[in-house]
Parts: sequence; C-alpha cells; structure tokens
Amino acid sequence: MARLSIGLVTTLEFFIGVLFALWSLYGVSAFFASLARRHFGEAILSVLLFLAAAFVSLLCFSAGVGLIRRSQRARFSSLVQGFFVGGLGLVCLWSATHPTDEYSRSESGFGVGLALVVLVVSFLWVVLLNLPQTRAEFKLT
Repeated sequence: MARLSIGLVTTLEFFIGVLFALWSLYGVSAFFASLARRHFGEAILSVLLFLAAAFVSLLCFSAGVGLIRRSQRARFSSLVQGFFVGGLGLVCLWSATHPTDEYSRSESGFGVGLALVVLVVSFLWVVLLNLPQTRAEFKLT
C-alpha cells in the first residue's frame, strides 16, 4: 500500500508540474494578445502568480524524484508543496470567481476548472502522504 501511495503521489506531482508549467505559459500569452489591455498593477500581480506557478512546477519535479529515491526530506518538502499547491488553487479559485475585467470574465470558466482540479489533486496528495503506511515507509529508510 505504501509503494502504491508513493507512486500515486509522484504521478500527481508530475501531473501538477506539467499543469503549472502550461498554466504559466497560458498566463504569459495574455500579455502578447492584442485585445488584452492590462493595468500596471494587474500585470505585476499576474506575472508574480505565473512565476509562482513555474516555480512550483520545478519543485514538483524535484520532489517527485526525491520520493522515488525514498528521501525523508523529499516527503516533508512534498507535504509542504501539497499545502502550497492547495493555496495556489484557492488563489486561482478566488481570482476566477472575482473577475476584474472582460478578459478575466471570459476566462473564468477555465480558472474555476483549473482550481478545482488543483484542489482535488493537492487534497489527495496530502492525504496519501499522511497515511500511516507511507510514513512508516519513509521512517525505515
């Protein structure tokens, strides 16, 4: 059971890593669109959010490799990442349900869907890493 949960968490980490990498590219593409007019403060906040998404994607890949190696530090960092990914999911859900302009309003369905996927995955991620069998697997090594 512990190996199965570690394999599932590693798969979820790689999935979230790819998803956040694509999300960061999707967010940057709005600045190159001719119809998207951004205010100065919105541009800085958007760039920071998408940079955080790119950073989380890199962390997901590195922690996934650490989980494959059964590192205790990787388990702890993966737990912290799970909570951080859940927080980014909540921020995405909030920003999708409170659009500020017409472009955000038109893309709010994508944001809500992305937020729900990220929240469910981060919940599974944290629950699977906190199973007693999984914790025992990392204490033995």
